[in-house]
Amino acid sequence: MIRLLIADDHTILRAGLRRIFDDVQDIDVAGEAGDGRAVLEFCRRDPVDVVLLDLGLPVINGFDCLLQLRAQHPEIAVLILSMHSEDHYALRVIRAGASGYLTKGAPPETLIRAVRTVASGGRHVSEELATRMALMLQGQLTGEPVDDLSPREFQIFERLARGQSQSQIAEELKISPKTVHTHKAHIDRKLGFTSLTELIAYARKIGLVDQFSDPN
Repeated sequence: MIRLLIADDHTILRAGLRRIFDDVQDIDVAGEAGDGRAVLEFCRRDPVDVVLLDLGLPVINGFDCLLQLRAQHPEIAVLILSMHSEDHYALRVIRAGASGYLTKGAPPETLIRAVRTVASGGRHVSEELATRMALMLQGQLTGEPVDDLSPREFQIFERLARGQSQSQIAEELKISPKTVHTHKAHIDRKLGFTSLTELIAYARKIGLVDQFSDPN
């Protein structure tokens, strides 16, 4: 039996997702979580096989939650369920350790199949994304410059784009302000920014601010 945790901040959507699995004999919805902190707390006290994770969670956003799940519970497969189409979002979370990526418009049978796939140790991505990833590995296709950031650099990048100060970021991520400053310098060098205004404009252009913003 596959134990599944559904993580989304919309109660109605969680209820709808739960109904999809009601008649699936080999998948048991062990619980629900409405924010990233609740996901981590649930997994600490009652580990599951798969977390179905929305990127737009409040308190701890989905990307940060993914990183913490991979660090604390590497045995748990994380399947991302996003409102955004596969683009650099999917590449980013797969590189960060997600086992799969689905859009919220995917049909129920695809969702069920994806949960089974990642629970068995496989990876679920669309054929288009798999092809794009293969081409990137072969050097025949380039992604967005933001894809070159490390997971920590990306955490700092998206917080700067949301308007947080370096001291706020240091406190939230529990690192020193000097470390944040160093990472920002690396971000600026990798992406060619000369000002915070350029960073924010770029984040808005590619939609990352909307994707990872905390709605609360």
